[in-house]
Formats: sequence, C-alpha cells, structure tokens
Amino acid sequence: MQSVTQIEIVLEADGNLAAATSSLLRELHGGARVDARPVSTPAEPGAKSDTATTIGALVVAGLTTPSAIRALVSVLLAFVKRGSARSIELRSGQDRLRIDGAGARTERQVVETWLREHSAGRE
Repeated sequence: MQSVTQIEIVLEADGNLAAATSSLLRELHGGARVDARPVSTPAEPGAKSDTATTIGALVVAGLTTPSAIRALVSVLLAFVKRGSARSIELRSGQDRLRIDGAGARTERQVVETWLREHSAGRE
C-alpha cells in the first residue's frame, strides 16, 4: 500500500479554534504518531512571509499501515467525543467525510474504511 498523497483534517470548534487545532496536532503526533502539520497557504501580497497557516486545518500523510489508520481514527474520535471539536471533516481530493461523534462503533468503521481507501492512493 502506498502513502496517501494528502488527507486534510478540518475542525469546527466552539471557542478558540487555534487552541483546538494545536491540541489536535499534539495528540496526532503523540498518540497516533502520524505525520501531521498545519495547512500552509500562499500569504497575502506584501506579507512578511511567503506562506500563512490556516487555523483549523491540518494535513496528514504517510498512512501506510492499518495500525497508523487505527491510531488516527482513535485520536480523531476521542477528540470529538471529549468535545474538543464539534466536528472534524476529512478531505481527500473531492471526497469528504464528517465526524460528529454520533454512533461510535459505526463511525469508527466508516472512518477506518474511508481512510483505508484513501491511503491506497485513490483520489
């Protein structure tokens, strides 16, 4: 199985979105041990930097094993269940999957299947 090109994680949170994004990033590095980073976009003309960080969005790559996918799913579902984010949307190309904490067992299966399909390089 080859590494996924890019899975984008977009958070919707009550309160401080920047803090929720930073918290999820720490959990992805520490708990899931996946390659996650903030989404960078071209900066506005005249800005001091060439890129800007999009608050509330992360990119994950390198989901090459079933255990990495399961670890990512566990972190994302726990994050939503605790109320750290109202919802999380996974994006790969034009495909979208929204996690909102409803039905933990079914949601876990759906998320794992979606990530497995997109980890195979299909976009």
